[in-house]
Order: sequence, then C-alpha cells, then structure tokens
Amino acid sequence: MTTPPTDYASVFAERGEPTPVAPAGLNAPASETILVDSHVVSCDGGNAPLGHPRVWLRIAGQRIMCPYCSRLYVLTADAPAVAAH
Repeated sequence: MTTPPTDYASVFAERGEPTPVAPAGLNAPASETILVDSHVVSCDGGNAPLGHPRVWLRIAGQRIMCPYCSRLYVLTADAPAVAAH
C-alpha cells in the first residue's frame, strides 16, 4: 500500500496542472473537535433540523474535517489500524 502524498502541490506540478486554490474559509478553525476510534464516521451537523445531509467520512490519516459543518474528527491513539486490501 502506498502512502498518499502530503504535498499535493508537487503532485499537480508533476502532472503539469495548476495547483487548485482552496475556497475562502476552507482553512477556518474547526467548529468542534470529536475524538473517534473508527476510520469511518458519519456526520449530520448535529442540531437535528438545522444540521446538514448525513455524510460518511473516511479518515485516511489521523483526522478529517466535515466539508459541511467544519467538525474535526480525530482518531484516538488506541484506534485500530486499517487492514490493507
């Protein structure tokens, strides 16, 4: 299994493509940080009627941010490793 690159700008440069620019606010701080022990989590934004559609997020590294509500999901130190396929 190969490790995904951490410097995506170099990946686009190798392809001869322009580096995408993140939309404004993408690097905003997390609205809430949630510790999880699973590499797959669901997020509906909480606040039932004021939430967002449920999305399933796969944590490839140590954390992932919900693209809708900016909740940050962080794997706990004792989270099981993902088995390779």
